[in-house]
Amino acid sequence: LIDEGMSYKFICPIHEKKENFFNKYISYKALGDIPYGGFIGDTKHLPTPVKAKLFEKIVYSSIPSKKLHVDFNFNTGETVMVNLRLTEDEIFNQVINSKRRNMIRKAIKNEVSIKTYTTMEGFDSYRSLLEELHRRLDYTHLKIDFYKELFSEYSKKDQAAILLSFINGKLCSGNMIIGNKNYIHYYKGASATEFKNVGFGELLQWESIRWAKKNGSKFYDLCVIDKEKLPSLYRFKTGISSCIYYYDVFSESGLGFKLFQRLSKIK
Repeated sequence: LIDEGMSYKFICPIHEKKENFFNKYISYKALGDIPYGGFIGDTKHLPTPVKAKLFEKIVYSSIPSKKLHVDFNFNTGETVMVNLRLTEDEIFNQVINSKRRNMIRKAIKNEVSIKTYTTMEGFDSYRSLLEELHRRLDYTHLKIDFYKELFSEYSKKDQAAILLSFINGKLCSGNMIIGNKNYIHYYKGASATEFKNVGFGELLQWESIRWAKKNGSKFYDLCVIDKEKLPSLYRFKTGISSCIYYYDVFSESGLGFKLFQRLSKIK
């Protein structure tokens, strides 16, 4: 909590996680949640970062903005968004690029169907795709039950949906989207590997955008792009929207934290 005189300037909950007996991971947003924000105040940028103690790692990110914020205390992250105050026709014809529009048409021509769920019934179907994705990537950072609990909490407030694509009645891919009245985030996507790409990913994004717009949100956020590390995902997401937003990224680890992390990798 940061105050200025008698009035509060920021309200920012601090989330802590013990990495081991010594190390502490501190985040200014909920662990595993949307990769930026997590605070409220009169600006999109938190003040100059605090210093991590010997056995601490501190991370946080600002709220995305169209204007690049230059501050040498931070790195810069990028995401792309769709302005949902535009009409559906404007989004389809002016925001989504021609290649992705053609893939949407291809999916419809190949009779790809989309089902939208706002209850746990949808997650039960989506779960198999998530499990397959985690096995394929050997991903262990977040457990499947985390996504289940997250979706359950947001869906109770009508702020989440799971969209699944089917070809000939067979489940081939899905999107999990969550958010609020300002942003709906493309939180997690997963697909089965045995299906030829006929545009189901693009059609899922289009239907996710339509759901977010009908739900009253202002922006649909495709949630982080990285041209160098994830070039194919970068091309896909910027094909849905080329409107890039920037956010500050801060991460600092104490010397003791770094040492224990290195020792754990050696083991």
